Amino acid sequence: MPAKTPAKQATKDDQGKVVPNEYSYHYQLNVVKKDGTRTTVPVEISSEKPTPLTPNSYVKLEFNSKRVLSGPNNIAKDKIPAKVQTELEK
Repeated sequence: MPAKTPAKQATKDDQGKVVPNEYSYHYQLNVVKKDGTRTTVPVEISSEKPTPLTPNSYVKLEFNSKRVLSGPNNIAKDKIPAKVQTELEK
């Protein structure tokens, strides 16, 4: 997780129009996959009162090439697979 929470912004739909009463936090998460490879995944947390991710925490998420399928969900460091932990510490 980044050390700093991004600014809360008005949520926009697919056509760029502002969605009334909706706000978002936009993240570019540096992710380590189970096989140890790295990638960057865009994540948007949106709602009327979105809760930002905790700075400097660990999260788990499932994603494909198009979008995030589940998460991000906080996870304790000791629950992270050893191969992924090794890569995160580099």
